[in-house]
Amino acid sequence: MSDIFGRRELLFISLFLFTLGTLVCCLAQDFTQLLTGRSIKGVGGGGILVMVQIIFSDIVPLRYRAKWFGFIQIGWAVGSITGPLIGGLFTQNTTWRWVFYLNFPFCAIGLVIIPLVVKIQNKNKLSFRENIFRVDWFGGALFIGSTTSFLMALTWGGVEFPWSSFHTLTPLVIGLVGIFTTLAWEQWAAKKPLIRLFVINSRSAVGAHLGAMIQGLVVSLMNHSNILED
Repeated sequence: MSDIFGRRELLFISLFLFTLGTLVCCLAQDFTQLLTGRSIKGVGGGGILVMVQIIFSDIVPLRYRAKWFGFIQIGWAVGSITGPLIGGLFTQNTTWRWVFYLNFPFCAIGLVIIPLVVKIQNKNKLSFRENIFRVDWFGGALFIGSTTSFLMALTWGGVEFPWSSFHTLTPLVIGLVGIFTTLAWEQWAAKKPLIRLFVINSRSAVGAHLGAMIQGLVVSLMNHSNILED
């Protein structure tokens, strides 16, 4: 999307969605409203994480990228440790809404700074209408739908329903078929693929993706274990 519409524009939209989702969470009066706000906030937060890494890759040469990205990871590590502690203190002593109120100063700073600081110009000179038709909407919908179905099955299996239940097997099979269909579409049918398959054309890239997957599985198992203990 940022290749088509521009880095700065997508980063600003992501931060706007994050801010909007935070506001919805602050004003939520029931769980449905809170879940809606968290969903919007999650879309914006995911966009921020991805766009920061893309812009980082644009401006930092490859030979220096590991070192400077390490500094970013230090901030992430400190935040991951102190964030729950600070959030827990606010929740225990004031109101849980302060967990979201804390975001607003940073959101405001970001909304002001992004237009002023991010100077990466979009080389795409096509009109907005032309760009809309360049987006791989079908591939995106297919990928999101199939991965959601697959993850629902993994979440339900052995918890909500038995692994042998059709409630688990049906979304699992649909998700797997959808994922392979997505790969085929991206490889042979999409004019501007949402998923560039060349990112897994080297052993280094495959190793990095496998490492990230294993890390995600370990974190998920730890969280699942903590939930069961609680």
